[in-house]
Amino acid sequence: MTCELRGEFDRCWPWLDVAIARYGRTYEKHHLWQRIVAKQAHFWPGPMCAIVTEFLIYPTGLNRLNFWLRGGDSKEVLTLSDEIEEWAKQQGCHEAIGTGRDGWLAYEPDYEKTSTRRRKILTYDPAVIERFDLEGQADQGRREGSEPRPLCYLPEAEVAIARQLSQEICGSSRSYSRSHHQR
Repeated sequence: MTCELRGEFDRCWPWLDVAIARYGRTYEKHHLWQRIVAKQAHFWPGPMCAIVTEFLIYPTGLNRLNFWLRGGDSKEVLTLSDEIEEWAKQQGCHEAIGTGRDGWLAYEPDYEKTSTRRRKILTYDPAVIERFDLEGQADQGRREGSEPRPLCYLPEAEVAIARQLSQEICGSSRSYSRSHHQR
């Protein structure tokens, strides 16, 4: 199963990479993979999106599902997020949280804004800080219209290849992801 999961992870990596880059590269691909294999994070691949979640368990008894990373087709992300929330209830989670652009609140009306994230560089170390991509490639620009902008842009040829591979290899990725997730 790990080999199959790794193939899905590699296929979905471009979407997850954009999500990581948006707020600073605190993890690299191999770090994220290690957390998934160690069952410290849950990987949810979709045909055109990917989500990574984790449990946050507090001493007070509060159990949270943290939507750590979400990338790919926005509509598919929202649909898969709903399915993950139902799964999280079955795992004993009291609430779900996530960090992202304020614009997502318009498409997730059951969520409320609870905080603001800020950052200040205290010590400049080029070997570390220059790996962050806070305003450059990760800033994908605004979209016109009423739907959320894509979380990751891929050239049309890559999108077509990803769709075809997903259908050939995985069939329905959602049924695969459910079987992988156990608390």
